[in-house]
Amino acid sequence: MKNYNEPLPWLAQIGTALLAKLLRTLADEISPQPPIKVMEDLFGNPVSEVIYVCTKLGISDILKDEALTGEEISTKAKVVKFENLQRLLRTAEAFGYYQEDLVTSKWSNNKLSSVLRVDHPSRMYYIVQHQREDAFTSWAYLFDSIVSDEDVFKTHHGMNIWEYFEKNQDQQRRFQLAMSDLESLGSAAAQVRDFSWKNYTRIIDLGGSMGSFLAEILIHNPNLKGLLFDRPSVIAQATNIWTAEATPRYTSIIPKVTLLAGSLFNSSSLPDFREGDAIHLRYILHDWSDQQCLEILIAIRSKIGKLPNIKLIINEMVLTAKDSVPFKYLFDLHMKLINGNAMERYAHQWEALFDSAGFKLVSITPTRSLNSIMLVSPK
Repeated sequence: MKNYNEPLPWLAQIGTALLAKLLRTLADEISPQPPIKVMEDLFGNPVSEVIYVCTKLGISDILKDEALTGEEISTKAKVVKFENLQRLLRTAEAFGYYQEDLVTSKWSNNKLSSVLRVDHPSRMYYIVQHQREDAFTSWAYLFDSIVSDEDVFKTHHGMNIWEYFEKNQDQQRRFQLAMSDLESLGSAAAQVRDFSWKNYTRIIDLGGSMGSFLAEILIHNPNLKGLLFDRPSVIAQATNIWTAEATPRYTSIIPKVTLLAGSLFNSSSLPDFREGDAIHLRYILHDWSDQQCLEILIAIRSKIGKLPNIKLIINEMVLTAKDSVPFKYLFDLHMKLINGNAMERYAHQWEALFDSAGFKLVSITPTRSLNSIMLVSPK
C-alpha cells in the first residue's frame, strides 16, 4: 500500500498549488450552467454520506487487495439486499472510490478507497467516522450559527464538545485516532522538516494528544527531550501507547519523554518550564474563541514568568484573503460549528491575540502542509 504521509518536495509543492489554482480558474470558466453547478454543490453532503457508509460497512477492509463480487461483499458486510450495496458502490465509483470490472462483475479498491482501510499507512478510516458522527451533524444548524452566533453543538448536545468527549470515552478514543489520521495529509512530516526544532533543548507539547507529533520531532531530532501534556483522560490513554511493547517505533525515545496531565487554562497545572524550552501548541488555539485563547496564553505567559530563552511555537493555519486552498474557509466554519466561537485566523488576528497575552509574533514559517509555524516570544 502506498504511503501518502510524505510531503512533496518544495518545488513540486509550489508547482502543484499553482496548477491547482489554474485548473480551478479554468473549471470556473467551463463549468456547467449555474443551476447545474448549484445542484452539484448542493449534493456535496450526500457524497460525504456515501463515503461514510462505505467506511462504516468496512467495504475497503473487506476488499483489501482482492476483487470480489457485489454479492460476496454484501454477505461479508451483512447487507440484506445486494442491489442496495451495488447502488451504493456505483455511486461511490462515480466520485472516484472503488472500481468495478464490468467483465467479471467484481469490485476492488483503488487509491482513494484504499485509504479508508483501517490498516492503511495513510489511513482516513477514523477521521471519516469521527467527522460524520461527532461533527458533521452541526452543519445542519449553520444558519442558526451565522444569524444568532449560537453555539449549535452545545445547544443540541447540552454540553460543549470537550465535555461530550469526557462523557463518551469511546468517542474520545475515536477522536484521538482521527487526529492521528490527519497525519495522512502529510502534515506531520512537513511540519517536522520545514521548521528548525534543533534550536531547543526540550519540546513541551501542550495539548499533544497521543504524542504522535512529538514522537516525530524527537525521532528526527535525537538531541531533544520532550514533555507530553494533555487532559487526564487523554494522558491515561497515551500512557498505554508510550511503551516499547505497544509502539516499537518509540523505543529509542521513550526514556526522553515525560507525560503530564493537567489543564491548559490553569497555570498551576502546567509543566514547570525551563530555559531552552519550546512550548508547542498544534491544532489547539483554533479550537477556542479569542477570549478562551487569551486565557490559555495568559496562563502560559504567567508560568513562564521571567525565565529567559523560552519560545512559544504555534502550529496552526494562517488564513489569507482569496486563499488558494478553499478547504481552509470550510474548516474555519467547521470550527465555529463544533466549538462555538472557535476559528481559523488571519496573521493580523494571530498577532493581536499574542500581543494581548504578553507575547510578540517573531516570524511565520510556511510548511508543505495547511499549517504555518509561528514563532512567538514573551514580551
